Amino acid sequence: MTETTVSVETAAEGILEALNLNGIDYVFGSPGSDDVPFWNHLEQFEDEGRTPGYVQCRHEKLAVDMARGYAMMTGDPQVVKLHVTVGPLNAALGIWGAYASETPMVILSSYVREHEGETAGGPYDLDFHQPGGHENNFQRYLKWMSSVETSESIADYVARAVRLARSSPGGPTMLTLPKEVPFEDVGELRISADEPAAPTVPSPGTLSEIAEILESAERPVAIAGGLGSDRSAVEALVSMAERLEMGVFETPKLRHSFPMDHPLYLGNSAYGVRHRGDQVLEDADAVFVVDSPIPWYPPRGSAPDADVVFLGTDPVQQRRANWGYPADVVATGDSAATLPLLLDQLSDGTADGDGHWRSRHDEWRDRWADRVDAGSDTDAIDPFRAASTVDELVPDDAIVVNETIDHGSCVSNLIDDGDDRRYLSPERENAGGLGSGLGLALGSKLAEPDRTVTLLTGDGSFNYNPVQAAFGAIQEHDLPILVVIFNNEGYQVMSAAFAKDYPDRMNVTETHGTPITPTPDYALQAEAWGAFGETVTEPDDVRPTLERALEAVAAGRPALVDLRMPSRPIEDHP
Repeated sequence: MTETTVSVETAAEGILEALNLNGIDYVFGSPGSDDVPFWNHLEQFEDEGRTPGYVQCRHEKLAVDMARGYAMMTGDPQVVKLHVTVGPLNAALGIWGAYASETPMVILSSYVREHEGETAGGPYDLDFHQPGGHENNFQRYLKWMSSVETSESIADYVARAVRLARSSPGGPTMLTLPKEVPFEDVGELRISADEPAAPTVPSPGTLSEIAEILESAERPVAIAGGLGSDRSAVEALVSMAERLEMGVFETPKLRHSFPMDHPLYLGNSAYGVRHRGDQVLEDADAVFVVDSPIPWYPPRGSAPDADVVFLGTDPVQQRRANWGYPADVVATGDSAATLPLLLDQLSDGTADGDGHWRSRHDEWRDRWADRVDAGSDTDAIDPFRAASTVDELVPDDAIVVNETIDHGSCVSNLIDDGDDRRYLSPERENAGGLGSGLGLALGSKLAEPDRTVTLLTGDGSFNYNPVQAAFGAIQEHDLPILVVIFNNEGYQVMSAAFAKDYPDRMNVTETHGTPITPTPDYALQAEAWGAFGETVTEPDDVRPTLERALEAVAAGRPALVDLRMPSRPIEDHP
């Protein structure tokens, strides 16, 4: 614990001092009239070279998503300031996404308590305080929230909000305060920074039981989802896999969990084990599920005939109404803290495997390579070949954000997220919500300015993003990224659903809810914000256009490449 006393003019300045002591780098905000007292002091902080800095966003959801992207890269929570009631409502999907993905952040919002006298704002202020407050709208999707009625204890509440956001499992916390409080005169204020709770780990007995199950198996397999938020967890899983001759399949692929070039890597799926992934379960006699909330579907109908172990900070998924996965061992533990302990429980040396998983790795690589080669003979742009080209061109230390949907597994299996690359899946992080790709990409770029950030998105996903606000932020904050649209002019997932439910219906790509037509000139739209923009319709033009786009990004200019692809469903796995 760190504690000090500071001299401040107002409660707003005291809040910023508390954020500084708690290691907050940025306040992300979409401007509202209740932000004025904060801006007054933020300028002084910036002039003095002190944090937090201020990142102005032109949409509330963009502010939340940028804070999420920053935290996903650094592991540190940031602050989002949202305007009274309407700001959090406009940012609701981003808040839900932070909750679902266990991403730490602190949200500040306000309400108006006084409507008479000198502090009264205006008649519109009557709309800024609903019965029950913000709790009625957001409490279900927050780790913790509280209202602060006076300036006397404001710093203690800030420290608590940051501490709880950081403690595992991470997530959003919210402080609401009357609009009048930040203006209050304070004088001296005691501020503190408190350590987060130590990560949980299973008992020694449980660790021993898990180790025995895995070591007794002839063909153990791990299903991993989001270990990449802590690189030490990935390293420990690699060591375990090598010790046990254990195959590793990623699903749903949220972040980098295992090196794709490792001979025990078995591939991935964006949406849960299915198709080729089912054979992984059929061949396994022990399944180790780590940080994967939905390892297969349906929960019981597709359960493997094997000993099953679940490990995670919330292994039984209390946030979901229905889950119901059968398991022999369910262990609560932070993967980064637990996997090294589990590794210590394993016998020294390497297990005598039969080479089965290594053969499966080669088969996985060959299937996808063959599918890429098949795409070279088509007259239209092939998504598999396009994804492979992106993989070849982006730097080895790039950050790849995948918000493609119909092409989700195509991208995640063909773009290698090696040890130096970072990978994010906004739609999966949002538990199905679209429209966070641009914000996560920009937050990642702010956190890692020297890396090339590439957002791959479908045209449907792209339209759910706050595009104008995002490109405005790119221009305003000098955050050049590459955006590649896999544009099949429609919601192909809807087409597939229609074809499944009505198999005799023809022209499923032309029914209600499936086409995105007429198709706008997305590249021209990007040019309005000073970006490089090109539309590509010919396969031979894909590589040179992407090369020019990456050159523009390297020179400090954002780029958008619109790849026009056939409007037809593709196979999820070859």
